[in-house]
Amino acid sequence: MVGNLQYRGSKKWLETALITNDYLYNILNVDKIYAHIVIENIASYKWHKKWGFNENKNDFKFPEEKIVNGMKQKEYFRTFEQYQIVRRNIEKLLNDFDNL
Repeated sequence: MVGNLQYRGSKKWLETALITNDYLYNILNVDKIYAHIVIENIASYKWHKKWGFNENKNDFKFPEEKIVNGMKQKEYFRTFEQYQIVRRNIEKLLNDFDNL
């Protein structure tokens, strides 16, 4: 689904992302997720922001990810608690799809 434009912004995409995140937090018991985003990738930044990720302003947790394939990246993170807040908003979006 990732990269397939027909799913971008769709209900299927939201459901898949929600299930994946639920699995990470609730089944694997991950308490913090990190994302490394190429600085120029504005679309990825916006998506991660919408899903509750915050820029890590401190030292990189994974410094080897600062530059990958010659591209500079920023590090973002989201805790389980932050995800719970975002999850409620995503559920509302899914309900809106059902009401269309």
